[in-house]
Amino acid sequence: MKLFLVLATTLLLSGCAHQANEKCGTSPIEIPSAVASKNVLVLGEVHGSAEAPAFIGDLACQFLARGERVNIGLEIPNDGQMRIALYLTSAGKDVDKRALIASPHWQRINGLHDGRTSIAMLDLIERARMLNTNGHNVHVYAIDAVWNDLAPNETRDQVMAKNVRNVVKNDLARKTLILVGNAHSRKSSASWQEEAPMNSLFGELKTVSFNVSYVGGEAWQCRPVSGATKCGVSELGSCRKSSAEPRKMYFSQDAADESHDGFFTLGCITASLPAATLFAK
Repeated sequence: MKLFLVLATTLLLSGCAHQANEKCGTSPIEIPSAVASKNVLVLGEVHGSAEAPAFIGDLACQFLARGERVNIGLEIPNDGQMRIALYLTSAGKDVDKRALIASPHWQRINGLHDGRTSIAMLDLIERARMLNTNGHNVHVYAIDAVWNDLAPNETRDQVMAKNVRNVVKNDLARKTLILVGNAHSRKSSASWQEEAPMNSLFGELKTVSFNVSYVGGEAWQCRPVSGATKCGVSELGSCRKSSAEPRKMYFSQDAADESHDGFFTLGCITASLPAATLFAK
């Protein structure tokens, strides 16, 4: 399969002009009215694709075009919140991008970039900055836990759920879009999960969750290889452009599937490299 590598911030992109009347992507995302009426949407991705963060950016754009205000929650440790806030008010130049990704989360001195530190994620934050520059109202939040700050008997997903609740309660009227790995977006634990997933821990906060659906392609992932963890481009099945699904969100018709409320479709996916490679010497 041809190797698809996202080497630049092309996802700012999708033909989006970034103006007050901008087009939100190459084609609108099909969103059922029952989905559009929900205030907290949790989307579970396979880390390391270019398309999932772009989907969130275009989804935010569509809600903004309707006059709504939007929160975006990302699987970034919340000690990086100040860097995100500073970037959103910056000019978005290379020096600003370098400052944003200067943290251990983005740099990964052990080399284990698992897809959450991708160029596509950086592009999504830049997308939010540009939308704000053009008169919209987007907040971006780092909702992941800081491993060293976990209290005794506290799980990562518990902290993630708490952080999301704090984001939502600041303004209950805002549309909140959460992008996390699809292990965290589950409504209930799978047999292989030792800890309850984030989306099952929200208590009275009502969410609607969507698992990723794609027809094949590639993603930047970390996998065990011969007793060690290796990160790089992984093939996720053959991908024929003719079989690509339209981008949409829909509710599941499978009553037996209790993991998510529905799916969001990406078609063929492509790998997004670590953002740190943009400024590698």
